Amino acid sequence: MPAESDGRLYADIFEVTPEPVMVHDPETGRILDANQAACELVGREREALVGAAVGDISTAGFTTEDAVEAIQQAGADGQHRVSWEIVSPAGQRRSVSVTLKVVSTDGARRVVAFVRERDAEGERERDHIQWDEQLRTMVNNLPVVVFALDSDGVFTHSAGKGLAALGLEQGELTGVSVFDAYADYPEIVDAARSALGGEEVRVTQPVDDLVFETWYQPVLEDGDVVQVVGVARNITELKRREERVDALSEATNDLLYTHTEAAVAERVTDIAERIIDPTHRGDVGLRRRRGRALPHRCHGDSGGVRRRGYPERPPRDGARLRREGHLRRG
Repeated sequence: MPAESDGRLYADIFEVTPEPVMVHDPETGRILDANQAACELVGREREALVGAAVGDISTAGFTTEDAVEAIQQAGADGQHRVSWEIVSPAGQRRSVSVTLKVVSTDGARRVVAFVRERDAEGERERDHIQWDEQLRTMVNNLPVVVFALDSDGVFTHSAGKGLAALGLEQGELTGVSVFDAYADYPEIVDAARSALGGEEVRVTQPVDDLVFETWYQPVLEDGDVVQVVGVARNITELKRREERVDALSEATNDLLYTHTEAAVAERVTDIAERIIDPTHRGDVGLRRRRGRALPHRCHGDSGGVRRRGYPERPPRDGARLRREGHLRRG
């Protein structure tokens, strides 16, 4: 009699507990019982809830297989916690956290799910994490270089698809001083130093045979620069188009003062070479080569355009920095 009385007492406690509680079969994950709070949480009567699979009351992101895996993990460890998103018959979604615990009753093992709705702070934290992940994905796929320097000029962040043009990988500059990495590029060093001094800087900077338009923005706290954030956009192709337009204007003007047929033919050939392949004029944005076009030959290798009698294109920044010991692969 006492055992029967105890059973009724525990059943009553189970029923009136204000937090949602469900009992699961540890093998299949199916719901064996649920209290009134659990029924109200999922928007179903007990008759419809008992015997259901967890996937039947979950959003598409949480399947019955996921639930069974979590329940079996609780069976192995004695306890397990998991985040869960349920959906009511009307389509209302609610995010909850679940603590799964193993109990034995009448010689049988059961897994009890204690469900608690996430508080506002937890929701904000989850939203913040999701936003960080979305922002990271977006930045990593933008055709720019996004970077940050600490107050000493050391890279704390570098991302963006624009790094590939420099021969660098995401985050490869982290921990490297901008003054060491770009010691051979006075424009970059001067711009970084000005930004670290509190000045917003917008500048066009050549890097080897590339040209970047870069914005440096100092971040201040109590009047002191704590970091510099920046965005660099590869404008090499834009500069090349500008060079073609300039070359066409200049060459066409020269043609007006050419009188003989042979001279005209020579000037037309020169114009064609300078407009179709302006690389013989030197690195884009760095210098202009006046006068006749120099003989050149294009090769189909990955090195790009190689001019006869001229040295190979210098290595990209990543290769150079690794060679000089500023970068080390992990």
